[in-house]
Amino acid sequence: MSNLTWKESAGRSYGKDGYLFGDMMRTLFNKLTVARAPFPEDRPVTEGRLQPPPRLFSSFDALKSLSGVTESPHDTGAPSTLENRVWLSLFNACHACGAHALCTGVLERDEVKDCEAFLFLGLPALAALECCLRSVGKQGLVLADGTVLGRGQVDASTEAGRLLDQMLGLIAMLEAATAGSAPELDAASLDVLRSKAVHASGEHAACADPAADRLANQVRSTVFYTAYPRRPQS
Repeated sequence: MSNLTWKESAGRSYGKDGYLFGDMMRTLFNKLTVARAPFPEDRPVTEGRLQPPPRLFSSFDALKSLSGVTESPHDTGAPSTLENRVWLSLFNACHACGAHALCTGVLERDEVKDCEAFLFLGLPALAALECCLRSVGKQGLVLADGTVLGRGQVDASTEAGRLLDQMLGLIAMLEAATAGSAPELDAASLDVLRSKAVHASGEHAACADPAADRLANQVRSTVFYTAYPRRPQS
């Protein structure tokens, strides 16, 4: 395959051939719309949580060379092995969650094709939510590749340590909300929560039970506060 410019890979009709902010996500949106989603509509869900998704990218180098793109968007030196794995897992999770959202109707194909603005925040937020749901009952944060991150593995004084602590707190919140035979957030409420997250709006969908809807909005706000700590929440 011949090398593509970032402009070609992202499907942009404007700007320079090199990397522009958002090109990685635009490339992901292109992959979601031109390729068949990797999940059937009846993909099994266990206790409201998605099964581990297949990997779109097998390595960090494959992630950097999106569809033949060889220019890196950043020239700050090679990140650590753990950082590489986290970025790789996040991008694979964004693709997997986006594909599943398309299959289940949480997202419309035209929304992805048009690169709707909410997706740039909503799709990573949905991936973070699914990561936390996958981690309920586990001994730490379970990434898409199966890596488990617990306290003590990341320096708590760093931004990464703060983020891990916030996500572990979110896991505890979800564990409490989904526990028992009559959970506060059942499978249907979790699907509404996914829609709220990916559309970056607490008003996009509503749970049938007002109490569950309030809790879903609280969780959605916590997800966004965790993923985007400087973003004000409504």
